[in-house]
Amino acid sequence: MIHLKVYVRASSDIRLARRLIRAVRYRNRTANQVIQQYLTSVRPAHIELIEPSSHFADMIISGEDNIAVHVHELATKLSHLQYTNDHDK
Repeated sequence: MIHLKVYVRASSDIRLARRLIRAVRYRNRTANQVIQQYLTSVRPAHIELIEPSSHFADMIISGEDNIAVHVHELATKLSHLQYTNDHDK
């Protein structure tokens, strides 16, 4: 079994923009509702709970970069872990 903890980091403005687009488009929420929830609940929870968990990640990748680059990085890391895991048996 392979264990790999990956943390995807994105700036707060990108996270808010993605949340706003998704909630307005797919959840019939208003921009004001989304922003209010983000400021009162989502952002504080991210700062308190999510961001600190990045310290436990084996790999931190940008959620703002081209995903193809990170897929290659993840594949390489998983191949190495699989090789190491197979040879440790």
